[in-house]
Amino acid sequence: MSSTFQRVLIVNRGEPAMRLIHAVREFNQEHQADLRTIALYTDAERRAMFVREADEAVYLGAATFVDERDGGRKVGYLDYGRLESALRESGAEAAWVGWGFVAEHAGFADLCRDLGVVFIGPRPEVMRRLGDKITSKRLAERAGVPVAAWSGGPVETLDEARDHAASLGCPLMIKATAGGGGRGIRKVHAPEELAEAFETARSEARKSFGEPAVFLETMIVGARHVEVQIVGDSHGTVWPLGVRDCTIQRRNQKILEEAPSPALTAEEDRELREAAARLAREVGYENAGTVEFLFDPRDRSFHFMEVNARLQVEHPVTEMTTGLDLVKLQIDIARGGRLEGSPPTGRGHAVEVRLNAEDAESGFAPAPGTVELFRLPSGPGVRVDTGVQEGDAVPHEFDSMIAKIIAHGRDRDEALARLHRALLESAVVIRGGTSNKGFLLGLLDRPEVRSGEVDIGWLDGLVRQAEHLSARHADVALLQAAIEAYQMEIEVEKTRFLVSAGKGRPEVSDKVGRAVELRYRGNTYELVVNRLGVRRFRVTVDDQRIDITIEPLGRSQSRLSVGEKTYAILSVIEGLTHLVEVDGVPHRISRDHGGIIRSPAPAVVVSLAVESGQEVEPGDRLATIEAMKMEMPVVAEFAGSVRKLMVMENVQVGTGDPLIVIEPSTESATGVAGDRVQFTGPGAPPADDEPMRARCRANLEELRCVIRGFDVDSAELGRLVADREELCRGMPPADPEMREREEEILAIFVDICSLFRRHPAGDELDDGGRLSAAEYFQTYLREIDALAENLPQGFVAKLRRALAHYGVEDLERTPELESSLFRLWRSNRRMAEQTVLVLTVLGRWLESYEDLSPVVGDTFRLLLDRMILETRDRFPAVHDSAREVRYRYFGKGMLEEARWQIYAQAEAHLAYLDSRPDAVERDERIAALVDCPQPLKSLISSQFGNASPALREAMLEVITRRYYRVRTLGSCRIREVDGQPFACFEYDRRGKQIYLVTTHSSFDELATSIGRVSRALDSAPAESDIAIDFYIWRQNRHEETESTLEHILSLLKAAKLSQPIRRLVIAISSPERGLGLGDVEHFTFRQTATGFAEERLYRGLHPMLGKRLQLWRLSNFEIERLSSREDLYLFRGVARENPKDERLFALAEIRDLTPVRDEAGRITELPLLEHMFMEALAGIRRFQSERSPRERLHWNRVLLYVWPPFDLTAEELNALINRLMPETEGLGLDKVLVRARIRDPKSGKIRVSLLDISLPVQGPYCVSADRR
Repeated sequence: MSSTFQRVLIVNRGEPAMRLIHAVREFNQEHQADLRTIALYTDAERRAMFVREADEAVYLGAATFVDERDGGRKVGYLDYGRLESALRESGAEAAWVGWGFVAEHAGFADLCRDLGVVFIGPRPEVMRRLGDKITSKRLAERAGVPVAAWSGGPVETLDEARDHAASLGCPLMIKATAGGGGRGIRKVHAPEELAEAFETARSEARKSFGEPAVFLETMIVGARHVEVQIVGDSHGTVWPLGVRDCTIQRRNQKILEEAPSPALTAEEDRELREAAARLAREVGYENAGTVEFLFDPRDRSFHFMEVNARLQVEHPVTEMTTGLDLVKLQIDIARGGRLEGSPPTGRGHAVEVRLNAEDAESGFAPAPGTVELFRLPSGPGVRVDTGVQEGDAVPHEFDSMIAKIIAHGRDRDEALARLHRALLESAVVIRGGTSNKGFLLGLLDRPEVRSGEVDIGWLDGLVRQAEHLSARHADVALLQAAIEAYQMEIEVEKTRFLVSAGKGRPEVSDKVGRAVELRYRGNTYELVVNRLGVRRFRVTVDDQRIDITIEPLGRSQSRLSVGEKTYAILSVIEGLTHLVEVDGVPHRISRDHGGIIRSPAPAVVVSLAVESGQEVEPGDRLATIEAMKMEMPVVAEFAGSVRKLMVMENVQVGTGDPLIVIEPSTESATGVAGDRVQFTGPGAPPADDEPMRARCRANLEELRCVIRGFDVDSAELGRLVADREELCRGMPPADPEMREREEEILAIFVDICSLFRRHPAGDELDDGGRLSAAEYFQTYLREIDALAENLPQGFVAKLRRALAHYGVEDLERTPELESSLFRLWRSNRRMAEQTVLVLTVLGRWLESYEDLSPVVGDTFRLLLDRMILETRDRFPAVHDSAREVRYRYFGKGMLEEARWQIYAQAEAHLAYLDSRPDAVERDERIAALVDCPQPLKSLISSQFGNASPALREAMLEVITRRYYRVRTLGSCRIREVDGQPFACFEYDRRGKQIYLVTTHSSFDELATSIGRVSRALDSAPAESDIAIDFYIWRQNRHEETESTLEHILSLLKAAKLSQPIRRLVIAISSPERGLGLGDVEHFTFRQTATGFAEERLYRGLHPMLGKRLQLWRLSNFEIERLSSREDLYLFRGVARENPKDERLFALAEIRDLTPVRDEAGRITELPLLEHMFMEALAGIRRFQSERSPRERLHWNRVLLYVWPPFDLTAEELNALINRLMPETEGLGLDKVLVRARIRDPKSGKIRVSLLDISLPVQGPYCVSADRR
């Protein structure tokens, strides 16, 4: 029979509809035909993929309707009235039904015939005979096809069912005589199960097929489900196209199908195909269909089950092995085509699984929603049939299948491997639902599946034992869910920050990290999440600290790494539920606090099995719901008491809607559903036996996180800093990686600081700005989208530099930019804590100067300059330390070189005096040594013992004249006592003659020297006051200062001095102190009625140095010497006449003015002067910081005594003052006095002058010069 048609109505939807659309497109191309496809669609499918892809579309109406015949609600594709209208309206010439809906309805085939529409399928009378499973069994028996023992006809009543059950014995099957798809089928393992199974099978059959009739047949235990694909034409030819194995089923729904069957021999395969062909010929079958059998591997027998007079869902596995396109073959046969020759033989092996929108953890409840992500696999031997694309909805009214994934290989192992790979490469996210992908992957991993040793009851048994749910990677899933929960909380806080910033008052919480409570399969887990970086997290759970890196890969996808292991993550959050897929294994995790039972799918509440106050145990049925015409129980996961019913019967609920609230009992608080997940993984800190470099790297990375405002609490920061000091000792000081990472930490600190400076700096003022960086930053935060281009470019550059540390390269508003701004603000809030870390790093650079100085350059110098600028008024300790490092690396070296040149000149003068003691130039050489700007006491003392007598005399004169340069000493007379030289001088002090005697000895000979000094005083005029200086050299390690003092006092007490002494000074040098400032211990004593007493004011400095530093200016104050650096003198003074007048005085000598010049020769820095000035300020700052703000001192002063000529131009002097004076802010400084020798611009003569720099609270500095 030949039939031509062009307009084909697709009486189906989704994937079947797309299957036909693809086939028609190919058919048209192959046969130069002009077939057109017409899709039907309901309200739920207006924008569905198959509607978009069809040539035309006809609206069918609402997705469901109420069938007047039985009052049941059914899908629109079963409404014959609508279908008839659609057939007429569309002008259809043929109808293709695919599988499902009316595919096996002879009535629809009749309708098509009545309307003159070609039905692409069997004749309606054949469909009736085969569609009725009872009739088909009888036909099978007539065709010589084996049939299992059965009821012989329909069973109408429960009594009849009991009679047949008694005859057949248990176990047995109750099956609907109509329909298919696994609906209307129940298993009965014992007589007492019969009544419920009989009623539910009939009820489900009525709802699904409109026909409640059922029959009973013997259950073949351990059987396999095998089926033969048949195709017949209108000329009497039947092709049996191979055997499919569909044994792996759940509740009679096929899950995995393959061809050929791994259980059959070649002969058994042939016998099965021949039996199917006989049955097809018996009824005159046309078009495509399937004959299903049960195969009993125990006795190698097979038994007819039924004929599906349609194309099966699983037909692609036959297509993959035979090379045929069964849908195109259907069209060709319907147009009168003939099956020519023999059927093709199968090649290789094919396996198919059905990717469904269903939840394996909730009893395979339908889980429809919107397809948010859908990535299809590809590669050799892989095929995907689907009817959805990203953005499409999976309506809850219809079947939940998303796609069929089919793999073909040379053999079964290759096909299974390709299928596994295809599933792994697939990605599907259903907003509002989930998929069974993970279940399928777990299924393919089962050894039973790989070996093929399964039966039709195997999977149901697995599900009953909950073994179908893999707990593999559950620990990783919980970590992912915890991080997501953390991110949700932080997102809320970030939004609050941005909103408050928009109002001009940015607010962030000081909370570090977040605690998260999660539930997984009945157990509760408490996790603490800390974010350590843009992609780094640390999760603490069950006493495990686990470090995690997450790399986002797109919507819902990421790569999570724990140590060396990396996992592919696909995650969706639905309300309080996290659906996390780890390497394809799905896990459902809840943020519920327990007790709320939720609907697993969109459903209707059929019945409630509990009431308020009722006690329940794990596994008790709480309710029954119906989804997609399937009833499913809702059971208790834990014991407890029903607190509240949230729904009523016969109401519609959505996925995740609360059904019942249960108050968990104490015993079940931790859950009963499964074993507790064990967490393992590398955490922090690294193990002690881990390589030092790895530990150091990890430590620096965490410290980097601290600086950027991530989640490290104070205790952890303390540990990290302590570890840092230990790790540094174990690493080479100049290790390049450690140095670079430390520099980065300092740079981050400075760059963030630069955004929060409270006062405008020179760069901002030069850039046309009027506000501080902090004010500009808040201005920017008020309107992130619009204001960046309107702000000073200097500030924008700072902002970009800070954001770069978070991986943000531009100022376009993105979630990454917002997160970085949020972290910047958090970092600033904790910056005071971070200074400990910065000081530790700077301290290491000071300690490691010798190793690091050869490898640092201008980049580090510029970094230090910025740190000095940005921390001046916020973090004085960091400010001072940065200045110290800068001086050490970029100032002191130059000064040291100049210093050693001066010492070399001094050595040359001493050598000249030693070789020519009576030279004419003697006085000139001694004068040069006296004027030397560097300390010479230690240099001379170290050589004194081995010097010639003439040189000793010269040395003694030089030391004395250097100390007393503020006095006009007379000629030097040398008096030897027992071979020890004593230098005698006279000078006038305010009309009083002073007789000065000085000598040099070793520390061990001090007692002897004190005893000899009386004889040296014999020639002192009677009216003179006596002053004595002992210049001492101590070779061995010196004692503590107080011990030295006690020893000296004991010697003086024992001494028998012949005359009263005005002042006695002992100056001790030693080799361990080296040369330079602070290299000498000074003790000054005054003689009292009871003996000698130390004058503590001059501890550490010679009284004449005190005169040079003008300590007389403090004569109106009671002076207390405070702790300070050796080359700095800090005093606290209290006015004698006003005790409330309390001040600080810092005094220092500047012995070198070697400048740093720029390329144009301009002086840019006086390293030693600036360094000593900063040290003076640091001493004042330390004292002030120990007092409350209200008790801090004011009117404080700094006095600098500059030895070398102060030859600066007015411009250079102003630049120096403007550079240094801002550093005095907040220290209560009144004046800075600089006593220096300044060249008169007119006469060119050098005169001693006093620069007086007044520092008003507000307004410019005032500078005056007093030349004397």
